[in-house]
Amino acid sequence: MHDLMKLVEMYKYYQEQHLLGSSNQESLETALKNAEEALDGIKVIKARDDEERKTLREKVGKVTNLKAEVKLLKTQLSEKSTAADQLLVVQNELSYAKNTISTFEAKIQKIEADKPSIRQRAVDRYLTSKVFCTKLQDRFDGG
Repeated sequence: MHDLMKLVEMYKYYQEQHLLGSSNQESLETALKNAEEALDGIKVIKARDDEERKTLREKVGKVTNLKAEVKLLKTQLSEKSTAADQLLVVQNELSYAKNTISTFEAKIQKIEADKPSIRQRAVDRYLTSKVFCTKLQDRFDGG
């Protein structure tokens, strides 16, 4: 009987060990399954993050290019602003020159209109001058 009791105790002991082992195995399998699911989730998140990082790098490249373009456009704008200022100065000078030319043209027209009277005055002055009188007298005197 004693051996039989020992045998029953050993059976119970092995049965408990078997139950503990199988529950440990089930918990380990559950833990492994949960870890695999977490790993799959991490892989999905990593793929999403990689895509977002790629998009951000492209945007950084575009921003860098746009900064260079803005710098170039600012330089061109500065040059055009300087040219516009110079254009205003040149336009003012042109306007002044046109006014001067029109003034001179008016004076020339006035002088052209006065030409016959100027000639007449010059002839009259010459005729009344001593040189003319002397030459006229020498001509009549035979000299």
